Amino acid sequence: ATAPSSPRRSPCSAAPAAVVAVVACTFYAIHLNQPGFFDNEGRYAEVARQMRQTGDWITPRLDDTLFLNKPPLAYWLTGAAFALFGRNEWARLVSVLAVGGGVFATARLGALLYGEATGLLTALFAASTFGLILEARTLRPDALLIASVTTALLCWAHAARADRDRRMRWLIGLYVA
Repeated sequence: ATAPSSPRRSPCSAAPAAVVAVVACTFYAIHLNQPGFFDNEGRYAEVARQMRQTGDWITPRLDDTLFLNKPPLAYWLTGAAFALFGRNEWARLVSVLAVGGGVFATARLGALLYGEATGLLTALFAASTFGLILEARTLRPDALLIASVTTALLCWAHAARADRDRRMRWLIGLYVA
């Protein structure tokens, strides 16, 4: 694989990107316990509830029927949120944190490709878009998809620029994402 054509950038601190992500997550979590925007998030919560109730964390079920429409990570994380916070709207923290991770990855990818200021500006724009705010406040697998794809792109961009010794670490991150 060849590296993208943009010039090689010096590595910058991840701290500003982390601050943007934490501030965004803080705003996303305000009144998170209020009723949701979409009626389908109850479906994903019910799958997680059934996983916890039955102890079967492998086979997602909705009303005791196989529910293989989405990957199980969202259900596993929602089940963990239920264990921590009880069965309530705070399970949406899964989506809040996933979108925060996506905002962080966006900032780092922008910094890597176009410089630190552009990366932070891109993260601020992304964090303030209505669609991303809705995803952060809704218990659905989509927020995890956003974070996964953005993180995979970040890892690929790092791998394309890395020396031979470090490339493998970034490629492993890509495949994990």
